[in-house]
Amino acid sequence: MRRAVGVYAATAFAVAAIIVAAGSAEATNGTPGTWRTTGSMATAVRFLHTATLLPNGEVLVAGGTNSTGELTSAELYNPASGTWSSAGSMSTARALPTATLLPNGEVLVAGGFNRNNGVLASAELYSPATGIWSSTGTMSVPRWLNIATLLPDGEVLVAGGQNSTGDLSSAELYNPATGTWSSTGSMSIPREDSTGTLLPNGEVLVASGFSRTGLVASAELYNPSTGAWSNTGSLSTARFFHTATLLPNGEVLVAGGQTFAGSPMASAELYNPAIGTWSSTGSMSIARSHHSATLLSDGAVLVAGGQLGGASAELYSPTTGVWSSTGSMSTDRSEHTATLLPNGEVLVAGGQVSGASAELYTPQAAIVDPSISAAGMPVAGAEGSPLTVTVATFADPDTAAVAREYSATIDWGDGSPTSTGVITGSASSFSVTGIHTYAEENAYSVTVAITDVDTPSNNATVTTAATISDAPLTSACSAPVTLGPTYAGPTATLTDANPIGTLTDFSATIDWGDGSSSAGTIVGPSVGPGPYTVSGAHTYTTVGPHTITTTIADIGGSTTTAACAGVFVTPSSTPACDIDAHGKITSANGDEAKFSGDISPTNDDEGDEDNGNHEGSANETNAVTYVDLGPSDRFSFTSDLILALTCTDGKSASVYGRGTVSGSPISGPVFYIMDLTARQHEANGDMNDRGDDNHHIATERLRLFGAHSYDSAQQRVRGGIDIEVDMGNQRGDRRRE
Repeated sequence: MRRAVGVYAATAFAVAAIIVAAGSAEATNGTPGTWRTTGSMATAVRFLHTATLLPNGEVLVAGGTNSTGELTSAELYNPASGTWSSAGSMSTARALPTATLLPNGEVLVAGGFNRNNGVLASAELYSPATGIWSSTGTMSVPRWLNIATLLPDGEVLVAGGQNSTGDLSSAELYNPATGTWSSTGSMSIPREDSTGTLLPNGEVLVASGFSRTGLVASAELYNPSTGAWSNTGSLSTARFFHTATLLPNGEVLVAGGQTFAGSPMASAELYNPAIGTWSSTGSMSIARSHHSATLLSDGAVLVAGGQLGGASAELYSPTTGVWSSTGSMSTDRSEHTATLLPNGEVLVAGGQVSGASAELYTPQAAIVDPSISAAGMPVAGAEGSPLTVTVATFADPDTAAVAREYSATIDWGDGSPTSTGVITGSASSFSVTGIHTYAEENAYSVTVAITDVDTPSNNATVTTAATISDAPLTSACSAPVTLGPTYAGPTATLTDANPIGTLTDFSATIDWGDGSSSAGTIVGPSVGPGPYTVSGAHTYTTVGPHTITTTIADIGGSTTTAACAGVFVTPSSTPACDIDAHGKITSANGDEAKFSGDISPTNDDEGDEDNGNHEGSANETNAVTYVDLGPSDRFSFTSDLILALTCTDGKSASVYGRGTVSGSPISGPVFYIMDLTARQHEANGDMNDRGDDNHHIATERLRLFGAHSYDSAQQRVRGGIDIEVDMGNQRGDRRRE
């Protein structure tokens, strides 16, 4: 359905969307809940005009229309005297323009309709200081029936509306500093007769309205920081000529309006910005469109007049979601204005039927809201870990109270910005929950301020203690598995559960396992969980296995210990070792070498404690099985690497190396020391061991350290010792006789 622009002059919506709410209420002069007449405007009839509360408490009424046509005149209402005075004239006659109070105190009047010139693009400014109107920048397109909303940065958003080309989706911004307009993002659909509401988060909610395809129930949000629009939840009922009022709890009340068929509506809905959805609330007692809606100082919404509403008025309570009748106006009104005055009264002026008359509404005395009582809840956690905790509980004697009636602010006591608490519960049992991350361990004092949004003076502030512990540390051994007498390098790695910890929080001590210790050096990221590396340097004086233990402490109290048991200290290799006349074993520290042959003691006539698997040198392998006659497990052992080889007097030697044990239930890497004594030679050079002289008996002792501990003790070996050391180009063989 399309309607001619001229028809709108008689049926356009009430200018309730541009009402400016004043500050706290002062003492009123009238009887609470009643209306009384006040001075009439100079112009005999005025409707479709604007009404703007000025910083000095006066109300500027501008433009509008009557039977003579659109008006240029403007008037000022003085609440102290109840009289009107001239406020000059605009340069252009306008019906239903937008009027926006700018941060500098001036009033921007833009667009509108003039039956001689059609829809207008021009704009002008009223200066309360001088009482003069002056032209300012012109909008990029003519428009009326649009929204105009003052943004937090002082600019004015104008969006949608209609002109001779049809309904508009475009939007533009007015810059008071330059007096110019600039384009911004367009709405997803064209719409007129919608409402624009500035939300507490700085976004603008545009709801419902009329589009080229008919009524729309959709709503969208304008983000001033990006200049972009995004869709949000749709109303359950499409409407236009409705009102939208921002409630103290941050929700938006949309009430009344018309159906597509033109019938006034009584239903109302609430928009929740936190979740972007609409929900039904109580319906008005009378269906209304073209009515006014004013947020009173006590949080109630006064709705008055309108099509079908006549002179009646009613109040909406955000606390209960219920409408209640209040005093009626003396005159039926539609297309009038309603303005909240600084003293808490509401000025209603003009209208299509009521001519130039004006009257005042005195709110009923606010019902004393029962005081809330609150208690803090202890908080405990670890630094760097996000906390979602209940910080307070509170109760309200009002058993009908619901969570949305309250707001809560949490000061976490660590110098960080305050955060908004989430309130849950009902009636006499509510809780306040917050989300926070503490950067450091400490004891903090948390302050929770709870406010009844309907009665801001009804509030409670409680404190509670937050005990934040040091985040746990995790460490692991990072020392090498082998060492020479001197070691310099890493001994442990560290991670901190605190993602915002610092390198300077940590200190480390290294116990080298030989009775000495030293401070470790820690390196890693300057901030973050790590990983960090602990390093140190030490010279050992004792040969054999040692355990390096690294203890790391956080300045906040957490500690962790990493023990490295696989540290094996070897002596320096002897340059050359002549074990006996059968062969010379030569090795440098770290050369790879493999044993082949049976390195266990053999079965002999002396009844050795251990039985080897020696079957002869021809098919000998690295794997040697030891069978202990005592309570021990069978295992095989393979030498993988010679670390050092020492010898003395050509008759004894010690081999230090690394190998592997295979067996059940124990297997894994080991270090070993094998002590060897060569058999002695007879004077005649006979190398044969006839077994009739102990001096001809060679001995060996094998000790294993690591996954399997073993000490063969000193074993006698008949027939010599078969060892082959493979060193690449060098090869030394010992063959069993």
